[in-house]
Formats: sequence, C-alpha cells, structure tokens
Amino acid sequence: MTDPVTPAASPQLGEFVRTYRADDRRRFSTAIGMLIVGALSALIGLPIFQARQEQISSQGGNPGSPFANAITGFPLFGGLLLVAFACWRLGHAIANRGERFDEYEGGFVHTRRGVADPVPWSEVSRVRRLGEARDGWRHTLGIDCRYVVQRRSGRTIRFNTQIESGDVLGTHIERASRPGSSG
Repeated sequence: MTDPVTPAASPQLGEFVRTYRADDRRRFSTAIGMLIVGALSALIGLPIFQARQEQISSQGGNPGSPFANAITGFPLFGGLLLVAFACWRLGHAIANRGERFDEYEGGFVHTRRGVADPVPWSEVSRVRRLGEARDGWRHTLGIDCRYVVQRRSGRTIRFNTQIESGDVLGTHIERASRPGSSG
C-alpha cells in the first residue's frame, strides 16, 4: 500500500485502503503512437491525393468514380484526423499527469491536476459502466471500459482502464455507494 494523497481526508473518510494511479506512460505512448501513425498516413496520402487531383484536372474536371476519390483521399484525411485526435490525447495526458484515486473505507479521494477532491460514498448518486474490461488494442487505448461517477452535487468523475485496475476501482465505487452498503 502507498501513502494517501491527503492525510486530512482520512478522518473524514476512514481508514486508507488502496491507491489507483493513472498509467501515464501508457497515456503518453498511445498518444505519441497515434501521432506518428497519423503523420505517416498523411505524408503518404498527400502525394496520392495530389496525383488524383492532377488526374481529374487532366480529364477536364470530371471527378470520375466517387469510390476512387474516397480511396485516394482516405490516407490523407484519415491521417489528419488521427493527428488531431492524437494531439487531443497528448494534451489530456499532459494535463492529467499524476491523476490518482485513493480509496478509503468511507469514500475515495480523486486527485487531478494537483487538486484533491474527497468523495464520501454517500455523495455518489450513480455509477455507470460503459463497456467491458478486456485485453488488446481497446485496453491499450483505454476505450474498452469507462466509468462515469455521478455525484449528488451534479458533478461527474470519469475514468477508464488507463487508471491501473480501473475496473476494480469502478466495481468498488459501485458496490460501496449502493444504499444500505457499509462501504
């Protein structure tokens, strides 16, 4: 067991149980990998797209087959979309570096961007699980299983399996926040 982020939360939430940390390395490596693949796709797609445009203009502006146009544009525009998505993921990885959840007997503390937010079990109004935790490329990207924790105040906390043992954390929050549960 590791030390809790905010010892001040211990009296409020009870005994410290466990820490769940974000897998920052995986967040960064998937973003960088998508950035590289997207950039390569766009670089390969640019001359293909230009050649197709030249072919169209040499035919008097007749675009020809829509399928051929879509196929020649896909590497360029697909690559550019992947670069944009990768930049968003990289920004998310940088902004949320060090994110963690500290579980206590009476709730959890979510620490993100250096701010610790204690959440007693009684403040959790709903937990939604989206997807199933599994291995493979979906797990690597953190899109296999996500949790949305709705608080009574209306605020939400979202996390996925890029939090180590995120599926275990989600299950613990779900069980402990049920009415009549002792945590």
